[in-house]
Amino acid sequence: MAFSFSRLIISESDSDTCKESFRLIGEKHPEARRCGTASCVAEIDGYKIWLGFEKGVPAWKCSCAKDIYTKIIEPCAHEVALALIWDRSRGVPDPSQEDIMYLTRLH
Repeated sequence: MAFSFSRLIISESDSDTCKESFRLIGEKHPEARRCGTASCVAEIDGYKIWLGFEKGVPAWKCSCAKDIYTKIIEPCAHEVALALIWDRSRGVPDPSQEDIMYLTRLH
């Protein structure tokens, strides 16, 4: 099975952001514009999102107000949503509610 970017990013997030990410996917049905094995790009609600790796480390960027183009703050709902979409496009199942609760508790 391929790696799970959503599990990487969720561990840096909180449960409310994760819930909002699933809501965005359910209501807006966003699609990634360009996905490869090492990065993914999309636009959700007019915000541009990039996920990938910088120097081998998971990284993400979103043009929304919550993100200032650094990994210093928690990922926004757009970034988590794109991670889920990217995983799904590679056949990686969504994390379970139990996994989400465990991963967000570690943060």
